[in-house]
Amino acid sequence: MAIIGIVALAEFGSLYYTAHKIDTPFIYAYTGGLNGLFGGIYTNGILCAFILAICLAPMFAGEYSTQADQLILSSKFGKNKLITAKTFAALSLFAVYFMLLMAIAFAIFMSVYGYDNWGAPFQLIGTFFAYPLTILEAVLIFAVCTFLGTFLITTITLLLSSKLKSPFGVIIIISVLLFVPMMIRVPETMVWLHNFFSLLPANMMTLWMVFSHVPFDFFGLVVLPYIALPIFAVLAGAVMLPFAWRGFRNHQIE
Repeated sequence: MAIIGIVALAEFGSLYYTAHKIDTPFIYAYTGGLNGLFGGIYTNGILCAFILAICLAPMFAGEYSTQADQLILSSKFGKNKLITAKTFAALSLFAVYFMLLMAIAFAIFMSVYGYDNWGAPFQLIGTFFAYPLTILEAVLIFAVCTFLGTFLITTITLLLSSKLKSPFGVIIIISVLLFVPMMIRVPETMVWLHNFFSLLPANMMTLWMVFSHVPFDFFGLVVLPYIALPIFAVLAGAVMLPFAWRGFRNHQIE
């Protein structure tokens, strides 16, 4: 009952805040193209993350399976510059590929449905979104969260690649992280489990998770989901990259 009360209070607070911030009168506008763009961002985010996992899984694990690690790690720059170059190449591939997919999605949806009504209220996309945002602001926030969710998948892939001996194991684990959350929905009444579940990379690309009514409470500091999720992705990714770097560097040649 206490948990239900917390959720109800959070939702009431969000609705109260919205009621005082959303412009009135509430004006209706056509949002067909913008509504489709949210779906395009989600689809491209999942697709980008999965393809990157396939491409990056052999980054380190491929060296183990082909025994090229014996040559690489015994070379002059094999334990420092080469690993740094591999990591930079992986992050560059992630950024360029993500931006390319998003540019294509934006061009398709906007050319077909038009560029109008960016300043329309976010509630035209879904009346249950209780945040005083315009559709343009919501699109940008959602794109950033999806970008950083894909970044988190990239860093997890590199970490697993440095630890596992086969690229196939990496691809299987990443596939589970990406696709299993699609089949599970945690009720908002289960606050802690709901918030933990929203930290999965795939859920950072889900509209209803990014703009959930359930805030994060860090020892009295209340943070909205669309702020907490990208911060977590950046911090978690930054922590994983050095472990991936050291994982390959400290690999024992058999």
